Amino acid sequence: MSEESGSVDVIIPVYNSANFIEKAIESVMAQTNVIIGKLIVVNDGSNDETEAVIRAINLPNLELITTPNRGVSAARNTGVAATNSEWIAFLDADDCWDSDKLANQLAIAQQQNVSFVCSATEPNCKKSEGKISFLSLWKGNFIATSSVLMKRELAQEIKPLFSTSMTFAEDYATWFKTLSICSGYFTPKYLTQYVISPKPHYRLGNIFKNIILLQKECILFLLRKNLSLNTRIGGLVVLFSGTTISMLSILKRFMSAYIQSHRS
Repeated sequence: MSEESGSVDVIIPVYNSANFIEKAIESVMAQTNVIIGKLIVVNDGSNDETEAVIRAINLPNLELITTPNRGVSAARNTGVAATNSEWIAFLDADDCWDSDKLANQLAIAQQQNVSFVCSATEPNCKKSEGKISFLSLWKGNFIATSSVLMKRELAQEIKPLFSTSMTFAEDYATWFKTLSICSGYFTPKYLTQYVISPKPHYRLGNIFKNIILLQKECILFLLRKNLSLNTRIGGLVVLFSGTTISMLSILKRFMSAYIQSHRS
């Protein structure tokens, strides 16, 4: 199918989110001054009322894809494969957008001539507005998937966009690879209401394993791409710096949750 110029396809992976999915979908349909091509909801093997809630929503451009439970990365990749608009955007089922989210980001993409735009996920963001690359990830991942708007052709170049071998930090690997081959832009505008757990959902051993997988995947990507030696070296420095800082942040969250549980 031919690419629809200027329009945006939205991908929502969902698993057992019957209580949240309707609000997420409503925030997509409330977008102003933008053409929504397809709203692709990938039901990743939910066993609650999620599918019934989605089917009850009467939208002509809503495309429901139901798969066995394979994880959020596989669900997002399935959604990407079903897109045909010039742009794609991701929204997790428990997040939602401000009504001008996509219009703001499309305007930025045109003004700055970039193929990737992400935004703040908290009010009063202290990160500066401006161009970003994979070098911007040296302190860890600041990019929330629900805040991303990107050209569809980028996802096709990196295919598969999200690593299915990882169950944690797969988004860091995705944005590291994406921003190594394209120009990006960060806006501190608060356009996405993003839900984050105070305690990681994974065990420390699993997190360490995934960090190693992340480093391996990004290193192989740097070696495969036609990049200068300085860029590759810079990428390695950023990668190890970013993953180290991320691990320290995770450990801090674990310790905070541990202390709180023993105080109560």
